[in-house]
Amino acid sequence: MSYGALSWATIHPSVINEAARPIRTAELTRRAQGALRYRCPVSGGFLLVTDDETLHRLEQLPARIRCADCREMHLLVEAEVVGPHAPIVARPATP
Repeated sequence: MSYGALSWATIHPSVINEAARPIRTAELTRRAQGALRYRCPVSGGFLLVTDDETLHRLEQLPARIRCADCREMHLLVEAEVVGPHAPIVARPATP
């Protein structure tokens, strides 16, 4: 099939609009037994990824995923580690 034979009138305008918009980033955290959790930047809901095929595809980060909540594409990145092992940065006292 040649894409040159397709008419631009057959492409819905929302496809072009979606392609021009930057992809939203979502931070993921690793959960027990290999599951991944991220927060949808559109709806604010938390999603848990447990499907083996999807988990295998998301081993190399950053990775794109179609959100099950809002149906948009998100770029998943590793969340920063915050906790007892995070470095403490001292700020000088201001007069």
